[in-house]
Amino acid sequence: MFEHAVSKGHKRPIYRGAGLVITRAPDTGNNPGALYIKTENDEYLGKLLGTVYSGKPAPALDEIAANPLQVAIEYGKRTGNCAICGKKLTVGKSIDLGIGPVCAKRWGFI
Repeated sequence: MFEHAVSKGHKRPIYRGAGLVITRAPDTGNNPGALYIKTENDEYLGKLLGTVYSGKPAPALDEIAANPLQVAIEYGKRTGNCAICGKKLTVGKSIDLGIGPVCAKRWGFI
C-alpha cells in the first residue's frame, strides 16, 4: 500500500493504526523504501525492509498487514483523525471510513 501511495505522488506516506505509526524511508536515505515503525507515543520499535522486520516486538503489524483498511477505519473512529494524514475528520462519510477521501484514493482504499 505504501508503494501505491508513492506511485500516486505521495512523497512522505504515513499510516496510523493499531497503536502504531508507520512511515516510509526516503529513496535517497540509508534504507530506501524501508518502513519505520513507531508507537503513537513516538517510541521507535524497528524497521521493515522488504518482508524482514527487525526491532522490538510489534504484533499489531500482523493486524495491519491482514486488513489495513479495517485498522485505518478503527483508528479514525477512535481518534476522529484520518489514519493517513492525521487531519481532523469532519464529513460523516469520512468519519465512518476513518480516512479522508483524498487519502483513501491516494492509498488505493477506494
